[in-house]
Amino acid sequence: MIRIPDQLKEFEIILLRKDEPKRPAHKWQDHTGGFRYKAKDWRVLHHLAYGGGYAVYCSNQLAVIDADEPELLDAIKQLPETFTVRTGSGGLHFYYRSNLDRKIIIYKGDKHLGEIQAGGRAYVVGPGSRHPNGNRYEVINDIELAYLSEEEIKDWIKRNGFTEKRKQNLTKREVVRQFSNTLDIPVTDFLYPDNARRSGDEIYGSHPIHGSTTGQNFWVNEVKNTWYCFRCESGGGPIEAFAVAEGIIDCSEAGPNCFSKEQFKEILEILKKRGYSIPQSDPVLKKARRE
Repeated sequence: MIRIPDQLKEFEIILLRKDEPKRPAHKWQDHTGGFRYKAKDWRVLHHLAYGGGYAVYCSNQLAVIDADEPELLDAIKQLPETFTVRTGSGGLHFYYRSNLDRKIIIYKGDKHLGEIQAGGRAYVVGPGSRHPNGNRYEVINDIELAYLSEEEIKDWIKRNGFTEKRKQNLTKREVVRQFSNTLDIPVTDFLYPDNARRSGDEIYGSHPIHGSTTGQNFWVNEVKNTWYCFRCESGGGPIEAFAVAEGIIDCSEAGPNCFSKEQFKEILEILKKRGYSIPQSDPVLKKARRE
């Protein structure tokens, strides 16, 4: 049976699917709190006892640096030593207590180096859980979590010549122009407005993941097969909808070229496993991933 380390028991836990070990079993992002549990909740204990894996919710009190690239790993040596996990793919997760309020995607020039998962918009697979390749996530530095403030993180990024990728906010018109009819998979297979109403070719209502204060921040154009979120000023087609629904990216990240190569490969593998067919020659594939 998988046991959650003592250092992580204060953070909320997300249950992972048994057939897709990196994917949440339920809507962890749900604005009502979603399916996130305390570590001692009977549902967590039952899930782990019967072979399920778990993820740790990266709230406003937890930041995890997700690093694979040697350049980023070398720079992390400048930071305080902290609780560390080797991922199933061989990368490292460095856990910090933090007041960071957002996820950060780290670049050097045009090269994507890694991410800092934080701000209630991300999760990381927990130690003991299984990677799709069969390897387990393993604790390699079993110490207490160090503290790293938002200012310290920003200074570290700047000092090493890294940059934080900032997305370009999109208008609804731009989303329709760039993503119309890109794949023969309905957006509504993955995202459908709560309390939906119809206006012509469009369905609108509350965002099904992060909710809405107005009740109409999320729109789907069924004819163009696109979606748009007014709160995040983001949107896309079916692939982006699937990634948001599954928690692979945050809603605020959705737009042109929003996926890393690893994320894009993972998305295609899961869609294929679930019975969706995506021709590799489709031009949307070039638009979605970042090189």
